[in-house]
Amino acid sequence: WCHYKRKRADAQPKTPASFDLTEDRTVAKILVAEDDVSMAICVSDWLMVDLHKVERVESGEEALALVSNSIYDLFILDWWLKDINGLEVLERIRSQ
Repeated sequence: WCHYKRKRADAQPKTPASFDLTEDRTVAKILVAEDDVSMAICVSDWLMVDLHKVERVESGEEALALVSNSIYDLFILDWWLKDINGLEVLERIRSQ
């Protein structure tokens, strides 16, 4: 399913004539923390099709560093990251 979505992401979206493509149409700012690079790319591509702004990291520490400097609307966290599990990352984010 990822291969299909990546093709769709490359295609031009069909938009009504009144849709102003010069405006910022980002729906949400999303942080994806996933140590499997192919899965992270797949999830990110899927989200970007709908104009979400996505940032990817491969570790819990990287996620925490970005969260300390930015505001995100959504976190997608791998449960088994290399350094800190996703639940611990979430707990640390909530305590900030």
